[in-house]
Amino acid sequence: MFKADHSYIKSLNEGANGWEAGHYPELDNLSLLQIHQRMGSMQRKNGAAHYAHHKHLHHLSTEDLSKKDYSKFMDEVTEAGLPLRWDKWKEDGYIDDVVSQICGSCYAASTTSMINTRMNIISNSKSGSSGATLLDYKQILKCDQYNQGCAGGYPYLVEKFLHDFGMTKDGKCVKETPERLLAVAKESPANVGFIEKESEAVSHGDRKRQRLGKRLLDRVEEQEKAEKSRETSAPDVRVKQWSYTSGYYGKVSTLDMMNEVKQHGPITVGIGGSMDLLHYKSGVYHSTGTPHELEWAPVGHAVVLVGWENDKNGKMNWIVKNSYGVAWGENGYFRIGISDDVHGEQNVNTLTSWAHPVPATSFQSV
Repeated sequence: MFKADHSYIKSLNEGANGWEAGHYPELDNLSLLQIHQRMGSMQRKNGAAHYAHHKHLHHLSTEDLSKKDYSKFMDEVTEAGLPLRWDKWKEDGYIDDVVSQICGSCYAASTTSMINTRMNIISNSKSGSSGATLLDYKQILKCDQYNQGCAGGYPYLVEKFLHDFGMTKDGKCVKETPERLLAVAKESPANVGFIEKESEAVSHGDRKRQRLGKRLLDRVEEQEKAEKSRETSAPDVRVKQWSYTSGYYGKVSTLDMMNEVKQHGPITVGIGGSMDLLHYKSGVYHSTGTPHELEWAPVGHAVVLVGWENDKNGKMNWIVKNSYGVAWGENGYFRIGISDDVHGEQNVNTLTSWAHPVPATSFQSV
């Protein structure tokens, strides 16, 4: 079982890092597996090379911009017609409640929160009101065949799942008819464009798409054999469009992120899994790089970027919703300094995406 290291917490606070760390007693009841699933990390096995493909998941930078560069960035924000402070969705009550995630479900919790909030904005329904959307992220864990349930996943693939199938308000999986599954398999060349090809001379990526296509076709057969008593429902919410912020994977623009949040609502972002974030209490967070005896490697932790502030020191900070429960951090939220990273390369990573949800009754594939 995990036990708090109070000397580690003390070292975090002694560094005068601009934020406060603390002890959360509820963590002491979790297994080491549950801890690293919550953090978005994994135990090291074969050295640093084993995790080289996760190099885009940086620890959050502690290096401030020069005054000249930061002043230029502030001018860019103003010239783009963006305010120096934006927290409308949170202040006006559109954002759904903070959840305490189970297992490695941050990708599902963050994406579902983004969808709930954007649907509330569209319908002008405050969270908790009778007209508010309240989809349960646990539905993704049991129904989404594009991700790995409690073993982790990606917000972008959740968004694709919501486009192809959708989510229900009653928590049941969407009824997957054989006709719909076959249509998805054939209309998605990016994933299953090779389902009707067999070749020994295909690339590694093409082989992966072959396998995914076959899995979808297997699900057609499974659905045809499924018992009629299986509990399913028609979808209530679908995603009409979804994309990486700034257009494609790897291209991240802070101004694009700000514009998307202001125009349409929160977006999902990824940060490196970190033990110090797990102990965050308040302030403007950045990773300290303080070593911990468990020596876990960051894989990724998905969160929801809901707005930004211009603090008393004249610095701009992202306002971020986490999935560690309302007792964690600043009522379930934390802040990251935009001033540490004007190009989105360290405070948030390339896994930054958005989706435009619609009621399923008005959905038309694009």
